[in-house]
Amino acid sequence: MLTLLIFFLGFIYGLFFHRNHLPPHKISLKVFNYVRTRLLKQQGPYSIGLYTGDDIYNLKNYHDDENPIITANDVTDINAKFVADPFLCVVNKKYFIFFEVMCLDKKKGVVAFSESIDKKKWKYGGVVLDEKFHLSYPYLFEQNGEYFLMPESAE
Repeated sequence: MLTLLIFFLGFIYGLFFHRNHLPPHKISLKVFNYVRTRLLKQQGPYSIGLYTGDDIYNLKNYHDDENPIITANDVTDINAKFVADPFLCVVNKKYFIFFEVMCLDKKKGVVAFSESIDKKKWKYGGVVLDEKFHLSYPYLFEQNGEYFLMPESAE
């Protein structure tokens, strides 16, 4: 019911008040996304969790706190719909997770990272790779002391 009300209010706003010549249904979608992500703090369908276990059938949370460890609400430098496709690596006894962030404004994925010293408390670091095309599934590797980030990409 709330979704319908938000959509209707955005539609009415677009019909009578908005002056940037967007069709009313697109304004409704913008209002809905703003209310959903910023006011209601709802995130998209994906988030990132950390689990441990002897095999894939016997997993449990890595620590006592509940998963997820990273959500779209943790992303502070862009308007994020969701986070996905994590890649965990360790550099100098510090843990890094590189992951896709789906940007609501650009409607494409970018690569960001979070860091931790104990795998329990994670600090969002920011977007590290943003192109004109969609990026996902970041893969980090080291060769001769240099680190390279190779994501999947699509246009």
